[in-house]
Amino acid sequence: MKVKLNLNEIDLQDPKQIALFQLLCSLSTTRTCLGLYMGEEAGRANLSSQDDIIMLAMALAGIGETLHKFEELVSKGVIQKAINCDSVLAEAWVFIESQAIKELKKTNLKYIRDKSAFHFDPEPIKEFFTESMKETNEIDLWETSEQDKHGFSPLASLIISNTLINVTKPDKERAELSMKVYGALSTIVLYEINEHYNLNAIQ
Repeated sequence: MKVKLNLNEIDLQDPKQIALFQLLCSLSTTRTCLGLYMGEEAGRANLSSQDDIIMLAMALAGIGETLHKFEELVSKGVIQKAINCDSVLAEAWVFIESQAIKELKKTNLKYIRDKSAFHFDPEPIKEFFTESMKETNEIDLWETSEQDKHGFSPLASLIISNTLINVTKPDKERAELSMKVYGALSTIVLYEINEHYNLNAIQ
């Protein structure tokens, strides 16, 4: 099935319309990162361990970025809760506005976005080296193989994974909350797009 958008209905001067497509692009980027991270579970080939951890960081950062942009747009009144919400949409809004998600954003999602995925702040790097120097004198900086002649940096993957482990303290509950944030934001954004445009479904 394909859904067509009538471009005559696009108003480039309407902040809400542009905002909806900003969020859609952010969600789509996150979806791809999640799919690559999940590998065979999502019907894709599994990544190498060093790429796997980077995709996880990018996926979590993507969720954090989408949530941050969504909250910014809501605070500016560009995106507003629909008056006649069905139960699924109402539940998505309640979830996104909950204290648990505000806390998850502050301690996990936004931290990863700001410090160890889209941006790489000095503090996590310094923390990694400080801990590593207590245990070893050498660490692998670069590696090539028959399968990857251009090579990759095991060190970079270790720095990123160290940040994820130390900050997010991975557990099932936080992982499920992060996925639910992605799902709830998708529900809200797709509802708004569907409401705003005359979308035509083609089988």
